[in-house]
Amino acid sequence: MLLFCSPADPKQLWMQFRAQICNDLQHKLRELGRTSVVDEDLYDFGLYLLDEILHDSSHSLSGIPSMFQPVHDWFSTLRNCLIAQQLNFDPESENVLGQEHVTSLTGD
Repeated sequence: MLLFCSPADPKQLWMQFRAQICNDLQHKLRELGRTSVVDEDLYDFGLYLLDEILHDSSHSLSGIPSMFQPVHDWFSTLRNCLIAQQLNFDPESENVLGQEHVTSLTGD
């Protein structure tokens, strides 16, 4: 659609349909070693994959002025299993664990 139809508001289309577009990406990321993924990661990964598809046709998301750009460096993450392992954590549970450890600290 971005290549051949030139939608009037591609950003709005993305916001409206990103959940459906990215609904299978959690499985894909799990296969790549990322078991703890939030929705924003899925959407960012979706933008990365969309940009890769556009690159195959000599286009990119950066050529669509109103469109979001992927924030995370998925290229490096997907090709380096050590980076994927380090990014594989649940921020909420780590925060709870951190708070528990802070309360056990002494003044010394």
